[in-house]
Amino acid sequence: MSTYLFPDQGKDSDTPVIRICISVVDRSSFETRAECRLLRALGADVVGMSTVPEIIVARHCGIRVLAMSLVTNSSVLEPGPRGDSLLVAEMGEEGLNDALEAGAASHEEVLETGVAAAKDLQGLVRQFVDDIAP
Repeated sequence: MSTYLFPDQGKDSDTPVIRICISVVDRSSFETRAECRLLRALGADVVGMSTVPEIIVARHCGIRVLAMSLVTNSSVLEPGPRGDSLLVAEMGEEGLNDALEAGAASHEEVLETGVAAAKDLQGLVRQFVDDIAP
């Protein structure tokens, strides 16, 4: 059961604050195209590695939870080239590698996004603390 204790949180911020459905996978790696399409079809808005398991454990222990997640990369929802496609045979190894890597997330992208969003997140946390402080 979800209860929103702070429904107006972030309304005065330039940082978008939204409620989403977070899915989780059981490993710390980027999801495949097929996994992204499956999770989207199941209703997931984003995929996380640690937020969901940490919330489950906290709720099991009776702890109320406020979670914040930073989305650092986009999913690739378009299917990749099929192995039985004649186009694949014509691509050659380099062309096939380029097609498979198109839009794929990288560790560098995740780090750059995290650094770029750090000040926004700091401001949002400061605002939240100010809002709940007595």
